[in-house]
Amino acid sequence: MLRNRSILMAAVAGIALLIASSAAPASTITVMITDGGVTQTQTLSSTTGTYTFTATTTNYSLLTGTLVATNDNLADPSMATLSVSLNGMEKTTASSGLHILTVKATDSNFAAVAGRQYDATSGGFAIVSGQTTLTHSSNFNAGALTLTEGPASGTGAVFLTPASGQFTSSGGTITIADTTTITTNKTGETFTTNTASNANIVIPEPASIAMALGGLGIVGVGAWVRRRKVKV
Repeated sequence: MLRNRSILMAAVAGIALLIASSAAPASTITVMITDGGVTQTQTLSSTTGTYTFTATTTNYSLLTGTLVATNDNLADPSMATLSVSLNGMEKTTASSGLHILTVKATDSNFAAVAGRQYDATSGGFAIVSGQTTLTHSSNFNAGALTLTEGPASGTGAVFLTPASGQFTSSGGTITIADTTTITTNKTGETFTTNTASNANIVIPEPASIAMALGGLGIVGVGAWVRRRKVKV
């Protein structure tokens, strides 16, 4: 009985250790909020890959953001995604005229395979109570690739045409900078934006894989022939 209890306690301790070790360490994302020529910078921390922030700016109140970083700070170099959701309202006390709000989120915590190509996509939309102009850009690896959508203008819902491209990772990490710019011109106007920046490692085509395997086969045959000659 005592032996069984010891085994059970050891198993429970092992499971607890496994759960603790599987949790990702804390990562950080830098958010820069610019309005009326004034920039606020916030550093967000999370162990789950989900980050939130709140802010009040010169012309906007009730500004909140939710950022979701898929594969953030995990040893999976196959993909990296940073999605940003913003909600806000133009202050009723804001001056008349056009107001521009820019939110830039930068995450450098994605694992990558150095020297490999990645497919990148970028897109987004906005829902507003009035008229707006929306622009979005995704920057991968400090300028290795920049995708830009917009500006697109409209009333109610504004959708951006997605953009795509490729870049090559130069090191063991990927940095994604997601920038959203929205304009409003009516006090009390509310808005919601949703944007995403995504990178997926390029999978070799079947023909490339076959050629690589064929090359390995040739190398193996060559080694076998050399061994035969030595024996003779």
